[in-house]
Amino acid sequence: MSSMMRVAVVGSGVTGMMSAYVLAKEGIEVVLYEKDDRLGGHANTVTVNGTQLDIGFQVFNRITYPNMMELFESLGVDMEPSDMSFSVSLADGKGCEWGTRNGFSSLFAQKKNIFSLQFWKMIREINKFNEDGKNYTEELDKNQDLDRNETLGHFVRSRGYSDLFEKAFLIPTCASIWSCPAEIMSLSAYSVLSFLNNHHALQVFNRPQWLIPKHRSQGYVSKVKKELEQKGCQIRTNSEVYSVLTNDEGCTITCKNGSEEVYDACIIAAHAPDALKMLGNQVTLDESRILGAFSYAYSDIYVHHDTNLMPKNRAAWSAWNFLGTKDDKVYITYWLNAVQNIKEKGLPFLSTLNPPYEPEHTLLKWSTSHPVPSVAASKASAELNVIQGKRRICLLEEGGTIFTFEGSRKTNTLKVSLRIHTPQFYWKIAKESDLGFADAYINGDYTFVDEKKGLVNLFMSNELFSLFLDDTMAYSCAVFKTPDEDLKSAQLRKINMLIDKARVSQEHHVLEIGCGWGSLAIEVVKRTGCKYTGITLSEQQLQYAELKVKEAGLQDQIEFLLVDYRQLPKGCKYDRIISCEMLEAVGHEYMEEYFQCCESALADNGLFVLQFISIADEKYDEFRLSQGFIKEYIFPGGCLPSLNRVTSAMATASRLRKIMALGFDDKFIRTWEYYFDYCAAGFELRVLGDIQVYICP
Repeated sequence: MSSMMRVAVVGSGVTGMMSAYVLAKEGIEVVLYEKDDRLGGHANTVTVNGTQLDIGFQVFNRITYPNMMELFESLGVDMEPSDMSFSVSLADGKGCEWGTRNGFSSLFAQKKNIFSLQFWKMIREINKFNEDGKNYTEELDKNQDLDRNETLGHFVRSRGYSDLFEKAFLIPTCASIWSCPAEIMSLSAYSVLSFLNNHHALQVFNRPQWLIPKHRSQGYVSKVKKELEQKGCQIRTNSEVYSVLTNDEGCTITCKNGSEEVYDACIIAAHAPDALKMLGNQVTLDESRILGAFSYAYSDIYVHHDTNLMPKNRAAWSAWNFLGTKDDKVYITYWLNAVQNIKEKGLPFLSTLNPPYEPEHTLLKWSTSHPVPSVAASKASAELNVIQGKRRICLLEEGGTIFTFEGSRKTNTLKVSLRIHTPQFYWKIAKESDLGFADAYINGDYTFVDEKKGLVNLFMSNELFSLFLDDTMAYSCAVFKTPDEDLKSAQLRKINMLIDKARVSQEHHVLEIGCGWGSLAIEVVKRTGCKYTGITLSEQQLQYAELKVKEAGLQDQIEFLLVDYRQLPKGCKYDRIISCEMLEAVGHEYMEEYFQCCESALADNGLFVLQFISIADEKYDEFRLSQGFIKEYIFPGGCLPSLNRVTSAMATASRLRKIMALGFDDKFIRTWEYYFDYCAAGFELRVLGDIQVYICP
């Protein structure tokens, strides 16, 4: 984009502000319109009796919201832990009542539930629902042709969940998020389960640590505003946009105050009904059909001190509280003291959505709305590309991403899944926290489960890479003798170093994991006359490499396979394995599995030579949990390993049968596995470098 390009952003909720921020950073002239007298949208901080409260407060965590974390850290926004405990109180406290804030004392706030088979069944069903939800969304994500029109009600009832699970867990959980209890069971199962999975809301305990801005949401809004002003962004508050009209010349923004201005493009960061009003008579049939499919739940929010709108049993009190009356009215009360770390000096600060009556000691009232993940909205979301970016207009949802439900399509977030083998796992965690977690692993109470395929993408055209690579087409670090040496000579030196370290001879069968465009294959066979097999996931690389091998007349000795390292031919052993800068694309979660596959494929007395770009050990955890340009745009899912991470993964994947032959049992091995992982973060080793590892049994 030209630096002279002018873009209007309509709406200053979190999405509008971030859009303006990103554009302004790129040198684009931005004008930000906001109908209210403040920026922030739902990020609304008020002062009550000298105490700052977020009434449209937001919470976030490092796993689900990596982009927000990166932004906050770059702006210097101070953060602190938040309490995201949850409770349910039905029939004015005379029905089922339970919570999560204080472990078992909250879970069994009603002591009779300890002996209730129905209640214990509900707890088991929560765990089952967690697993069913993950499997369901994973299957739909894998196959875009599958039907996504199933409702949540059909999903639950077709799988035999109990009425108590539905009334005392599922509806309260969903209603606390979307504020539309009457519609919950008719919502899109896929949209709801995707959101709940990504936000870890399908589990009662052991959720990720949630955070809030230490100085409330207006603290970060002020920082973003300052950054925008410093980058030349014009901020126009009290400027409600009446219409957004486009033609070949540009995009005309007209405000209710009569002002009118023309821009090159416009971003509308507002609710769908508001966007449709702005588009007016120019709205297309597709825009009307797709945007018209989104519905919203409208809520009145009261900030007050009325404890009658909390669970009857104080032991059940939690940060989020779903309450139902005898006549089936429902409402949600947030205990702001718990959520926002406010010390109680008197009556608690409470915020209730749609209470059955006006609370006593009401401090203020506010109205808001949220998108509802209906089946129609889910269908419309899948069609947004039809209207997105057309007519110089980009349509975003206030407070979310492009009409996805605040995280339901986030990618590259770090997740760990456990398969629980015995209920003892939960008891150990409840009693002993991290030591219980270690003990549970050592005793095999749980195992780690892959959630992703972990396959690597390097599918861009060969022509693109040829623009910046030399004739060898080697896309990895070269070894230069002098600063002015040509790249091809340096790459051939690197290739020959790998061959030398592998000690390849004519009788050997060499496997290269991540063969690229075949430069090492041709060189090693020419030098030694060995047999060679290379694997890749890129069809473009495969076609190029096979052509080069044919040109060299080496096709009888060289074979390329379009497979993942986990799909190597069963029973085939290789005398030498070479892998050059493929490890970075494996990812943190799959490191042990990678080395296990290598160990299985390596012949007795074989050698394994590995080259990888590394990061300093002391920076590894911070790096792998962060988002950055390379991880976001170049190698999604990749992770630069540290030397210590690699050696610990090698240790885990090394000759297990030799250890077992010494008489050590599985518990002993798991103890040492846990010990290695526990100690890895404390080792102080080297800085960023490019490492070749020579491995032999």
